[in-house]
Amino acid sequence: MGGMSHAIKRHWDAEDRAAAGVAPTMPEGVKAARATLRSAPWTAKGWSASSPGTVWWFAAQREAGPRVTHGTDMIRALQSDGVVPQCVRAHMFSHRYARGAKPESRKDKLTYHTAVLLEWDHGKFCTVVELATLNGVGGRAGKANWYHDKLEHLPALYHNMPRRMIAPWKGQYAEIRCHDVESRDLDEFKNYIAQYTGPQLRFLDPHFSLSGPVRLSFRSQARWLSICSGDVNTKHFYNSVVYGCGTQAATPQLHLYRRRSFSY
Repeated sequence: MGGMSHAIKRHWDAEDRAAAGVAPTMPEGVKAARATLRSAPWTAKGWSASSPGTVWWFAAQREAGPRVTHGTDMIRALQSDGVVPQCVRAHMFSHRYARGAKPESRKDKLTYHTAVLLEWDHGKFCTVVELATLNGVGGRAGKANWYHDKLEHLPALYHNMPRRMIAPWKGQYAEIRCHDVESRDLDEFKNYIAQYTGPQLRFLDPHFSLSGPVRLSFRSQARWLSICSGDVNTKHFYNSVVYGCGTQAATPQLHLYRRRSFSY
């Protein structure tokens, strides 16, 4: 007011002050200050400097206990377990999101989330593989539609996530999520989806559009981890039209018995 200047004066900057060993302090003689926080440069490629890759795997059915691993650490952790499962069948499915009391907009009625269900040779459980927004689970208290405990105060997924993965979600970037689920085959998974299908629940209009034996020669879990890591690192951005869940699920890397096109 009255011609007074309100220019911002920078008190401490990490690029020069931190490099000189000067810790941040509150400016003297002021009642309020503003801080601009930036993540470390390596966060552009993953959740830790030593394990790049914005892809994670929730081993929820692991006999030794649930575990969440991410980036290149996923393969190292899998190899330390000993036996590596082989994928035998893959199924593509889609659904709209239930919105509860909120009415569906025209866009909602045309927007489907698409994922892939993988069956393994051990027959103990399956895995849901999906592409979605970065930190969309870690930034929302670990709530995932694929587990019964989604609405609990502390879902098992959230409890097992490394703290560095608990961060605000970023809608313009992508991550690939791999969830080991209780269902042992496609029929059991369909029963789970049916249990939570309805306007007040989780899913609307579920469709299982493609299904067949995996035709890759190299189809171990370690191989799938490599495929997911390479795919999301090549296309790190997220766009529901250009590169979203449907594009990732239909990628030629997820070979089914027959090659067929998919769109929605």
